[in-house]
Amino acid sequence: MVSRVEAGHRAQGSRHREEETDHGGPPARGSARSSVPYTLRVSRRTATFVIFLLAVLPALLALRSRSFFSPDETSYAQVAREMIETHDFVVPTIDGKPWLEKPPLVYWLLAGAFALLGWGFPAAVLLNALLTAGTALVIAAHVRRSASPRAALLAAAAYLTMFLPLAAARSALTDPALTLFTTAAIALFLAEGWPAALGSGALLGLGVLAKGPVAPLVVVPALLAAAAVRRDAAGWRRLAAALAAAAAVALPWHLLLASRGLWPEFSAVFFGRQVVSRVVDVWGFRAPWWIYLPALWLAVFPWGTHLAHALRGEWRRIADGRFRDVTPVAEAAAVLIPLIAFSLAVNKLPHYMLPLTPWLAVWLGRAADDLLDHPRTDRFASATAWAAALIGAGALALLAVLSRTSQVGRFVPAATLWALLAAAVAIAAACLIEARGARRAAWVSLALLGLAGRAFLDVSFLPALDRQTLERPLASAVREYLPAGGLPLAHRWWRASFVAYGVRGWTRTETPDQLAAALASGAGRGRPALVLVRGDSEGEARAAAWSLGGQAREVARVSGLGEIDGKILEGIIFLVDTHRDAARVFYDADQPLPGEDGFSTTEGNAWTPTFRWSVALSSRLLLPARPPGEAVLRLQAWGRPHAGNQQRLSLMLNDCSLGTITLGKFPEVYGVRVPSGCFHQAPQELVFEADHLDVPRESDPASADTRELAFALDWLALDPASAKTLTPR
Repeated sequence: MVSRVEAGHRAQGSRHREEETDHGGPPARGSARSSVPYTLRVSRRTATFVIFLLAVLPALLALRSRSFFSPDETSYAQVAREMIETHDFVVPTIDGKPWLEKPPLVYWLLAGAFALLGWGFPAAVLLNALLTAGTALVIAAHVRRSASPRAALLAAAAYLTMFLPLAAARSALTDPALTLFTTAAIALFLAEGWPAALGSGALLGLGVLAKGPVAPLVVVPALLAAAAVRRDAAGWRRLAAALAAAAAVALPWHLLLASRGLWPEFSAVFFGRQVVSRVVDVWGFRAPWWIYLPALWLAVFPWGTHLAHALRGEWRRIADGRFRDVTPVAEAAAVLIPLIAFSLAVNKLPHYMLPLTPWLAVWLGRAADDLLDHPRTDRFASATAWAAALIGAGALALLAVLSRTSQVGRFVPAATLWALLAAAVAIAAACLIEARGARRAAWVSLALLGLAGRAFLDVSFLPALDRQTLERPLASAVREYLPAGGLPLAHRWWRASFVAYGVRGWTRTETPDQLAAALASGAGRGRPALVLVRGDSEGEARAAAWSLGGQAREVARVSGLGEIDGKILEGIIFLVDTHRDAARVFYDADQPLPGEDGFSTTEGNAWTPTFRWSVALSSRLLLPARPPGEAVLRLQAWGRPHAGNQQRLSLMLNDCSLGTITLGKFPEVYGVRVPSGCFHQAPQELVFEADHLDVPRESDPASADTRELAFALDWLALDPASAKTLTPR
């Protein structure tokens, strides 16, 4: 049963379609729309071609803009490459080992793109640009059913100039595929009929194969809302048919995976860690529940403030239909239910919003179409335009400041500041023009601003960040230093880029015991080990080699951007020798060092079981090594602030002052250069001069030491300065 309001919308859409000729001519004089000051003169075929070009052509700028970003893009790309090599399209693998972080559909799509165009970022960009174009075409077709061709084209154009869809189209992520299938599933179900219901379910099944439960979270509320509003048995039967079709499409791969004995692992990795853990645990990005409200504004930039028009228009459609109009109620459910679910989850990432943006574009297209028919004196439109000018310019100015003050500010191109300020001026000017009533000129300016901003990212910003990532230079060093027949070990660092850009055959370890066992196994088989380790875990690699009677010889170190979210990482490569030389030393502060002075016994506080505390302003260690030339002294330490002052520590080796370091409240690794002239015959005397002692440790009832403390030492290493310090370029 179709409501009167919905029937009215469809009749209106039919009139608009009748007015549209095959040659794109205007309606005849005296028609229902003859009084409208502007009529879109474009055929459906031409509109489709325009939408396709608007989606694909801007993406061409991104083809050579960067490489795959770690960790996600490199993982997906490597899985797809290994599928092509092994012809196994059931079990995703990285380095020959099952990698079950995601369902396989996007790997299949990437594999097809790589097979046609070759492995690399350009093939992935073209794939996601085509998927984004498909979503825009679905939007236009959906809007055309109940509104004018002009509204359909405006909705598609809004989607293709929004920031988040543009960003996703220039990536190798799973979200563009998910968004296409979820949008098409809802739009097709609303078209009514049993074929449409079965097709909708098939698309939902493809969405499940793209990103698992996220697809039903977006689609099923809309389908339920549509069936509930219709209030007839046929609607519920169509819903059941759609869900059955979804299961028929999604289940076969899961059953094939189970036949390989990998279902328990997939359940634990994908459902356990990727789904449930993201909802209840903090291991990604945590933010307050309301963060997606400003995130949506940024996701649909430069149209964020214009959502006020869209929301007002959709509420009127729902209220005028007394909640009996199927289409607007289903669209609202497709946005609100997932938005609430994402907001309640502990971890929040901005790209989760992508499947919601097509429906925001639908609403924006309808609202824009209505505004073009309204007189220029629409007060709400003028107020919204003024708000858009203030909010847009203010937000871009704030981003300009953050771009220079954040931890990745040193990696951001200098032109970014000026580009953001110029965009702030441009959006303010466009919105003020809109406030004066020149809506078409303002909207064209805003659309061009969105495209220009994305072009700046493709041409300047992302290439600069790509040059500062550490994956490729570190992978190059791995290839350079891995001995023939060597054993590559990745300790607490498993990023697929080191397979995609480096070598294969990695052994992964997560604990010191696992690392020690892997080193012992490699030594027993006569395989020299190369250890790749994160900077915050290098002490574990050094200690594991030392405890086995060998030594970890640092050969390369690189610091840079490790992933697109801006985290700065340090990677270190060690070659492990099975015997020690007299040129280097490693001291693990778990046990006293012979000849030491000024340190406590092993600290009894359970929070710091591996640290030794100095208990004198001046303390010393005797290091039984003599590097042949210039050396590097590295230590992991931390200090307790006293009277508001951070702990400062002066270092002296023999008679040479090595300078002063400021210790943080948490353990960090500090590196100090040691000139060759500072060395005597072994042992070397290392003296620590602290600038204050903290209160007696007896103030902490968990401590076994009652003396006053200066600083805490975890480990210390003295190495010849022969390692490469690599700089991403």
